[in-house]
Amino acid sequence: MEVGLIVAADRSEGIAKDGQIPWRLPSDMRHFRRMTTGTGHSTVLMGRTTWESLPERFRPLPGRRNLVLSRTAQAFPGAEQVATFEASLAAAAGSEALWVIGGAQVYAMALAHPTVTVIELTRVDADFGCDLRWAGVPAGFAQVRATPFSDGALSGTFERWER
Repeated sequence: MEVGLIVAADRSEGIAKDGQIPWRLPSDMRHFRRMTTGTGHSTVLMGRTTWESLPERFRPLPGRRNLVLSRTAQAFPGAEQVATFEASLAAAAGSEALWVIGGAQVYAMALAHPTVTVIELTRVDADFGCDLRWAGVPAGFAQVRATPFSDGALSGTFERWER
């Protein structure tokens, strides 16, 4: 099973502002859906805050198994709750891929684990003054692809990093 992160970040590694993604990039949403759905046997892992930031009509994300990493006793209709990153690996066993989709704490937890070998990074060429950032691509990962995109007034690159 491939284990990776899928991240969209601005120039300053910003990933959210006021609990929401501050840009609208239809090409990135298509890329995200294609990567995380795969052939229909993929699992996504997100933190509670990321789950809550999804519009209700998209909860759970369709076409993939949804896991929510949370230590609080809470219901996540249509998703399964896990308490640790290791528990998410066990829950995703048999999936073609486990994609960590946010937020910053879950990204950090996942990157500390040796099973994570891929980062799919949408790098947005703008600065949105985000109040939430991820740590960025850590040492030990090498860029294997960078595909430029333009989506309205915004542009950037779809990057793949592997270790």
